[in-house]
Amino acid sequence: MLSVCTDYPPTRCESADDLVVLKGSRVLLIEDDVIGGGTLRLVVSYLKKFSPAALALYLGHTKGIQHLRNVPTEIGTTYLAEDHLDWDRRAADEEAFVAFCKRLDTNQAAGGVV
Repeated sequence: MLSVCTDYPPTRCESADDLVVLKGSRVLLIEDDVIGGGTLRLVVSYLKKFSPAALALYLGHTKGIQHLRNVPTEIGTTYLAEDHLDWDRRAADEEAFVAFCKRLDTNQAAGGVV
């Protein structure tokens, strides 16, 4: 997991992570919503210099607030949370995600990979 941060309103983008690992990789962007698309355009522009093979997007908020027409064309696939979540498994999925993040922290601190 790598992080890219933008200011608001979106004018600049930066990362404390070394994004050279993105070269030739598939990248999944995780965002809460897309309204005007400005933040996503800024992030996509920033990531282009690292030459990822493909960009996809996962949007967490409900479909009703998404403005999918504003997703940049460089993003090949967009996933909507409502289409992929099984609400009966929510607690188990959240526990698995927390465990995954803890493994990342432990492995990164030790210099390893997950």
